[in-house]
Amino acid sequence: MSGAAMDSAALLMDPFMDHTRCVERLWTEYTKHGRLIVALDVDGTVFDFHNEYVTYPRVIQLMRECEALGFYIVVFTARGP
Repeated sequence: MSGAAMDSAALLMDPFMDHTRCVERLWTEYTKHGRLIVALDVDGTVFDFHNEYVTYPRVIQLMRECEALGFYIVVFTARGP
């Protein structure tokens, strides 16, 4: 199966793999409710859990922007004590 055919098949199985559709859905929900819920896992998203000397400034900045817009931010972790 060619790359384009695989992309089309993926969209038929999961229409939200289409970037435009995702953005439209987010905009619809935002205008309807006035805010969104953003959920993320800490490890490997905003914190270098594996000590690979990785930083996440774009994600952290995006979370700050979401906070400024009044979004609910839910943070998960599976790390134990």
